[in-house]
Amino acid sequence: MGEEVELAAKTTAEVVTALTEASGALGPPQEFWGALTSGIHYRFYPRVVKQAMAAAEKIEQSGLPRRAYAEIPDRLLKAILEGGSIEDDGSMQERWANLLANGLTESRAAVHTDFPRVLGELEPVEAATLDLLADRLPFSHSPEGHEFQPEEIESVGISGPNLDNLVRAGLLRYTRKMDTTVGTITDAGLTVSGATFTDFGWAFVQACREPLIAECD
Repeated sequence: MGEEVELAAKTTAEVVTALTEASGALGPPQEFWGALTSGIHYRFYPRVVKQAMAAAEKIEQSGLPRRAYAEIPDRLLKAILEGGSIEDDGSMQERWANLLANGLTESRAAVHTDFPRVLGELEPVEAATLDLLADRLPFSHSPEGHEFQPEEIESVGISGPNLDNLVRAGLLRYTRKMDTTVGTITDAGLTVSGATFTDFGWAFVQACREPLIAECD
């Protein structure tokens, strides 16, 4: 079993390195990839390769300038590779590959070091909800400038604990209205009136999407 694990790790490092180089990204040497993937169980190595293949293709298609691996924090790259390796949902695997591709390119979507942790805590329906809501706003839109009404949120198929989880993760925040009467103002009657993206949540959604195609001169 030890030889099998060692061979799988070596093969994965070689494949990931080759794919990164093929995409044009300024990738690290095999030894570096080997260190990054050292904490991944060997049965998940095929997913690491799949993730790298998908990211390499996205990087190549984007036409965006590549970042050298030294510009990316080791813990960020390691967290993305490890997080994607244990994800078995196809749509979520796509988001992990997007996160890696955005991290390795000069994309408008910055990849925060907390994003892998947050993505790993989301259910597919929660991530899909963020995308559906984001589709209703332009990229340059200020996320705080649009309040999604309860019926609008329910129309994308999420409510209850899943919605609370998006708020807990700091991706959305509830908006509230205050009931007032003449001559009085009190916070006792605050009720939820909807939800809006936080700046953190808006940046997270963009980082989990494919890198934007570079504009031609």
